[in-house]
Amino acid sequence: MITEGDVCRAVHDKGSLTGISADPAFVYASKEPTVFTVDAEISDAFHKMLMSGLTLLPVIDGEKLAGVVLRVDLMQAMLLDADPEA
Repeated sequence: MITEGDVCRAVHDKGSLTGISADPAFVYASKEPTVFTVDAEISDAFHKMLMSGLTLLPVIDGEKLAGVVLRVDLMQAMLLDADPEA
């Protein structure tokens, strides 16, 4: 998985965006990204994201990517769960 953060770190290390433009993306991708399973508790995923500084979290079902959630998605889900009339 490659994220905006991975690209920004690569640009910083190489000195410019054009410095990485000919390289394959997998060179800069996170090799073992933090992931959560589809049955994980929203609050656990949110806590992990906060503690790790992540803004995006891949969600897996077995060994397949089921989707990606943003930190703001989890915040919204927790707010709706706390106040179902909102």
